[in-house]
Amino acid sequence: MIKNIGIALCALIIMACNQSANLKSANPKSLDTKSIVIDVRSSEEFEEGHLKNAVNIPHYLIMEKITTYVEDKNSNVIVYCHSGQRAERAQKKLIENGYINTVNAGSYLELKNKENSSQ
Repeated sequence: MIKNIGIALCALIIMACNQSANLKSANPKSLDTKSIVIDVRSSEEFEEGHLKNAVNIPHYLIMEKITTYVEDKNSNVIVYCHSGQRAERAQKKLIENGYINTVNAGSYLELKNKENSSQ
């Protein structure tokens, strides 16, 4: 079941890459279950619900807190938020600071609905 969720999440991220023009600067090597998933919404939003295995780093704290979860700048990092806008800002900051394998997966609600439908 966890493997299926990981596969579904990878498929969602690949779809997001194909659909989002703002991802052209990203170069994810491999989107597998080893990716770190970061919810860049507020801690209050995160507590109301989040993707399984996601960690919470509000977008405005992304560069201050990223090394808590990601030591290697070559790691695959997936960010999402409510609509994708805060995730876009976080992704840009990450890429500017050398985290080149970064993907904006977009909207939490869309991802959650797809996660639920894949179970």
